[in-house]
Amino acid sequence: MKSKLSVLAGASLCLVCACAFASAPAFAAEANKTVVANKAPAPKTRAEAALPEAVGEATVTIIPSADIVVTFPLLLTERGIVESVDLKAKTFELKRKDGSMAKISVGEGTLVENVYLDIFHSESRKGIDELKKGDKVRARVFPPQNGEESALMVDVFHF
Repeated sequence: MKSKLSVLAGASLCLVCACAFASAPAFAAEANKTVVANKAPAPKTRAEAALPEAVGEATVTIIPSADIVVTFPLLLTERGIVESVDLKAKTFELKRKDGSMAKISVGEGTLVENVYLDIFHSESRKGIDELKKGDKVRARVFPPQNGEESALMVDVFHF
């Protein structure tokens, strides 16, 4: 009996949603009509007459043609071996597999995580104080600006 009721409830919910979406363009078309300023107030219906005087009206406009665009910054993944570390400038140079170099800056919010062969053992810290030449690194960085990539997260592998 419960399953039959839940099927009926789901079907009625789908029907209500379909009706709401089907009537949305009609509501938007009504909202775009011009308003006549000298229009006489409409007589109060029984439902409006039952409302207290302090209750006002609100108009909701649905614009189905408007697109909401959300953009996220593109993150790149750099992999390689650390060539040099500059602690004062908070940057390090990474040698990629093809031999090219990438200069990566580390900010205060950058998460530096040590990754070990033992998957149950990990360490997280802020900063590149313990980073040294020869470390294998995977860095998630923002695209380069002024020849420097800003790191969001740096994984240091200890295998």
